[in-house]
Amino acid sequence: MATKRTPGTRNVIDRWTDRDGNPTARAGKGMQYQARFVDPHGHEVGKSFKTKKAATAWLNAQTAAMQTGGYVAPDKESVTLGHVVQRWRDGLTGRPSTLSTYTMLVDGHILPKWKNTPVRQITRRDVETWLRGLKTKKGTPVSTATARQTFKLLRQIIDVAMDPTDPIITVDPTRGVKVAPAPAVGGDDRKFATPDEVDLLARAADYRAAQPKTPGRRTDLVAVDDEATTDPAVDWQSVDAPVSA
Repeated sequence: MATKRTPGTRNVIDRWTDRDGNPTARAGKGMQYQARFVDPHGHEVGKSFKTKKAATAWLNAQTAAMQTGGYVAPDKESVTLGHVVQRWRDGLTGRPSTLSTYTMLVDGHILPKWKNTPVRQITRRDVETWLRGLKTKKGTPVSTATARQTFKLLRQIIDVAMDPTDPIITVDPTRGVKVAPAPAVGGDDRKFATPDEVDLLARAADYRAAQPKTPGRRTDLVAVDDEATTDPAVDWQSVDAPVSA
């Protein structure tokens, strides 16, 4: 009958010496100490070390992770984002056009950067740097809408990696990351009026508003017939009209 394994059970064994202090058949071969524990799923996990101190430190770290909910099995250390993307694709549903857009964004912006990167190595700073550097095929920054949609898909993929039933990671590297508005193409070439120009515009508006109006006629239109008249050219800087408050 198999021995029941209780999650949290742990110990460090000396592989070179038996309980009576006598050398074992492994004495002098490989690493001397092995740390072992039973994970939350009832699986025994072990790792060998040169010193008992190192073995105990690793064991303590794994135990603490289990107690705080941050434990991830050692065999998940090498799982790449590319593997997680495949799991994510398997669960996708939706209209063909939507799925086609998802594929284009993931294949064009996410996989080129993260396909071969172990998920556990991705940090928030990595994500922020990647997000700021997203480019179109022409080498120009992607639009804000594209950046937001691509980041949304990355977060969905990370959610798969954090599935509590089989977690690859327990810390979300996308948490707190914000999508910044894309810079204007060619730079910001907007021009703003100077204080003097604003004052001049206000005087012109007040001057026009102070002119007598003929019932039934628009005073803000250019003449369209011989009977219509327009104001003579005015030097707005000389107009002595109060500026509207």
